[in-house]
Amino acid sequence: METVDLQDFYSGGYFLIRANHPGWDQLKSELIPEQLISLSGCICPKFNVNWGWTGGDKQTALDFGIDENRLEEFIHWCGHEYKETMDMWSMFYSPNDARKFINRFHVHKGKLYIIGAALPRSIEEIDWQESDDDAYGIEKRIEQHLPVESGGESLGFEIVSFEYSSFGHSWLCHYLYEDVNRIFGIRPNRYGLFQTLRDAMTVLKWIQAGGDEGRAHHPPYDVWQLLSYPLEVGTSP
Repeated sequence: METVDLQDFYSGGYFLIRANHPGWDQLKSELIPEQLISLSGCICPKFNVNWGWTGGDKQTALDFGIDENRLEEFIHWCGHEYKETMDMWSMFYSPNDARKFINRFHVHKGKLYIIGAALPRSIEEIDWQESDDDAYGIEKRIEQHLPVESGGESLGFEIVSFEYSSFGHSWLCHYLYEDVNRIFGIRPNRYGLFQTLRDAMTVLKWIQAGGDEGRAHHPPYDVWQLLSYPLEVGTSP
């Protein structure tokens, strides 16, 4: 088992994500588990504060698991109060802030995860995109060089793009898993993630070198460690 020191990572914030499989035929394979965990909204539903804004998406909020009896309170919270515990679009400041949200709005807990996203310092120092003075959310968090909170269980590592101030496409969106398995003998773990940082970096460099024939070549991709935190204090992740 690869030993990973959390001191080698910067916190990119904490997110409410529901395990899922998008049902695409291209992801129906014995290499792919039935349920995936991903920072990409293409793969997994991820809470977004703009669901409660004017012109937002109330139905998506309900489908995600917000209690219908708390919907109006949720919409009010999204108008301004959210700034006390999170930043746009989906980033909670701490696992405990995410827990407060779950408890307040009675969010359905089935397949729900509090996921911490941790960026390797080596990527931040060399490849992380520079942002302007108006940075917010994940970008601002990375600029602050904050440590990753303890108490999380590492689920693995994901190659995912960063665009429009949020996570974009996962490497799985481009169905690279068969090529990766054939060339490197690497397969996704039980969460659909890379088991080791070494494997994830190997595949990232392969993508950057054009080994994927350009299928995942834009926008830039990074490697993130995904950590699962308990939904309730005193329980296991």
